[in-house]
Amino acid sequence: MKAPLSEFKQEYLIALGRIVVNMNMLEMWTQNALAILLDSNFQYIFILFGTENYSKILEYLENAFNYKATNDEQKIKIKLMVSKLKLLNTKRNKYIHSLWLFSDHNSYVSRRKQLKQMKMEIDDTLTVDELNTLADELGIIHNELLTLVHEIAPVKINSEKQ
Repeated sequence: MKAPLSEFKQEYLIALGRIVVNMNMLEMWTQNALAILLDSNFQYIFILFGTENYSKILEYLENAFNYKATNDEQKIKIKLMVSKLKLLNTKRNKYIHSLWLFSDHNSYVSRRKQLKQMKMEIDDTLTVDELNTLADELGIIHNELLTLVHEIAPVKINSEKQ
């Protein structure tokens, strides 16, 4: 029988899980935004972009936004939105693609990530609150994204009877 997880370790694992779930939702909302901007069927977008990494999807999103933008103010908003999304994705990757080590006494946690330069990134100061903050940001940024989509490419609802 396995020993139960300590509350200390559970808090970290729950926060990491929230990051994963909220990022998955953000990816779905980003693909929805692409479908709206491209006047496309949502299923086609999921088929076309379902296997792309998020960084590549953000390139497509920025291109679609810029194609629809009608003025410089909108282009600035697009650049800021895509920058926010890229930053959140970078933070997410940093934490999710790391090795997490917990002490036997549950008083110490260390995050380690192998970098391309054959160096190891080590962080022994990361708190659960920092992880939860990222999870919260990932969980609400889609509202800003969809607001911008609506501003640039308002969805027209056909009110005529068919």
